[in-house]
Amino acid sequence: MAEGKPVLRSIRVSAGLSESLTREARSKRVSVNSLVSSVLEKYDEWDRMAEKFGFVQIPSDLFKLFLSSLDAEKLPEVAKEAGRTFPKETILFWFKEASYQNLLRYLELQSEYQFQNQLLHHEVTISRGKVTIVLHHLFGERGSTWFLNYLSEAIRINLGVTPTADETNNSVRLEFPFDPSESGHGS
Repeated sequence: MAEGKPVLRSIRVSAGLSESLTREARSKRVSVNSLVSSVLEKYDEWDRMAEKFGFVQIPSDLFKLFLSSLDAEKLPEVAKEAGRTFPKETILFWFKEASYQNLLRYLELQSEYQFQNQLLHHEVTISRGKVTIVLHHLFGERGSTWFLNYLSEAIRINLGVTPTADETNNSVRLEFPFDPSESGHGS
């Protein structure tokens, strides 16, 4: 989100859209202004770049079906291949360089907007020269296998470090060294 002093903007919307926004704001227990601001923020932080890059949204059940359709031995390979290419291409396109901060920002945006913080939630801790990422998700054991391999490979390719990792049925924990003085360029 672009930081700074709030700016007053006035826009015209149809009566139908105004009613829809009012209903949605009430259901979320926020003001229409807050709702519209959050929609515009999502557009600025995610939608406009995701559209340019060719993202598609799929229902979570379809993602689960995709995971379950892969052979258990093939799943880690496919996740690693996706982790080798897709995050770096996206990070370079959106942020122009692969770095610790940009990888963490990418994960934050992906968690917040692609998975709506409901299907996948992540927490990052940076302490004593280490970054720890914990993902909690609702995709079961195969989801853990996917995220562990996808993110391990993304970290290795983008930052040039191999994380230690472990998983449970609905969570993944990755840890890797962090040196704030380095730009974090990967190979």
